[in-house]
Amino acid sequence: MSVLDRSLTVLSSLEKYVPHAYICLALIDRFRFTNSVTVQFLQNAGSYLQLSAWYKEAEVFYQKAITILKKMYGDEHSEIALLLYKIGQLYHLQDLYKEAESFYQQALKIYMKLLDQKDNIAEVWQALGEIYHRQGLYQQAEASYKQSISYYAEMLDEGVKPDIAIPIYQQGFSQFERRRVKSERAYSQRASLKRSLSFFMHPPRHLAETLISWQHFTRSKVNTKKRRNFLKWQC
Repeated sequence: MSVLDRSLTVLSSLEKYVPHAYICLALIDRFRFTNSVTVQFLQNAGSYLQLSAWYKEAEVFYQKAITILKKMYGDEHSEIALLLYKIGQLYHLQDLYKEAESFYQQALKIYMKLLDQKDNIAEVWQALGEIYHRQGLYQQAEASYKQSISYYAEMLDEGVKPDIAIPIYQQGFSQFERRRVKSERAYSQRASLKRSLSFFMHPPRHLAETLISWQHFTRSKVNTKKRRNFLKWQC
């Protein structure tokens, strides 16, 4: 049995507990529980529903967790930002981009005010880039991906190994889309570019060197042959 099959089996086995989760939700409202255990339950239930593609139901649990967290910690807390980001994902997955952007921006606003949140900030910028990209807003997408890469690069300087390959790939893909390259050669380039996802199997030093090379590549006006050679060398 593959990993995917095992995951689907686990999700299916948990479905019978969903009615119990709603009973717990009603009890939380009735007795006004405000503690970390309650928040953890709501987050876990929301995550399960999200993985099961029950997006509206998941938001109910996430929103309740946010309400409790605000009572416990105020309006600016990393867990609140995380849940806002997750709600943004729910709308993102449904292609409701305006709603997704609103929640992503709320999460970003909180993260920017907190310390030691570079990885989360980078992840939110990356998500914003994705929704702009899907709407054909390529300049905004590229700007968001660059923001994401800049935060990941700072983490590299601090000796942390982030998933920098993904926004690098997305930035490049956005550039190809923006230029409306539709030839068979362009599709070949895109296929090669996808292999850059293997970057984050490299140690941080190699990632940093790759980032520098990529910046030089995107700034220069190289011909198609050089682009292909560059991607072949990297992948």
